[in-house]
Amino acid sequence: MPSLSRLFKLGTTFSLGILLFLPFELLAQWEDASSAFITRDSVKQIIEKEHFVISADQHLHLIYQEIPVAGGSILYHTERDNLGEWSEPAFINQDGFLVFNASLATHPTLSIPYIAYQAEQSTDSEIVFAYKTSNGFWITEQITENDLLDVSPSIKADPSGGIHICWIREKEEEFYLMYAYRASESSPWDIYPIENAFPGSLGESSTPQLAVNDEGQVHITFR
Repeated sequence: MPSLSRLFKLGTTFSLGILLFLPFELLAQWEDASSAFITRDSVKQIIEKEHFVISADQHLHLIYQEIPVAGGSILYHTERDNLGEWSEPAFINQDGFLVFNASLATHPTLSIPYIAYQAEQSTDSEIVFAYKTSNGFWITEQITENDLLDVSPSIKADPSGGIHICWIREKEEEFYLMYAYRASESSPWDIYPIENAFPGSLGESSTPQLAVNDEGQVHITFR
């Protein structure tokens, strides 16, 4: 079981910014930059919540949420190979559930895409994990199943392929930081609340984020 070595809480009255100065050689690479349309649809819709990572095989992985005019929320994944070709976007969410706050990671060596998202149906809100099998099929697993509010997941994979997810849970009008770990796609989940980590009045908008170092130590920041 990995150790949760550090928790970082950002003050609610401050904003965090990073100013990056690039040398000329790095700026020059954008002179001939190319762009591509990932989605083209004649039906009016809203695309939002894009999340983008590069896997070990140098493929580009993108997830995004589509909100049709008729309502609802749909999660898609697409991948660009080393020839520059994008795959047909794959539908991810479970039937009957709306998707919110999706987070994306990949296996450090096998380049398997992992997704964690918040699934809602009526007044129910659960955390769902999804991954792509070697034969190209997507598997979804509901990590939580209760009458509590589970929201805003963040996912990372460590150097050994272990999968880490954190999220916010509301219970009796109190908010808690939750954590789940599994050693591989076929391992059981180990789930527990993180002690001494209280999101406070911000509740479900505390937006936790994960990072894992080369030794497998987990770091979590939340607002």
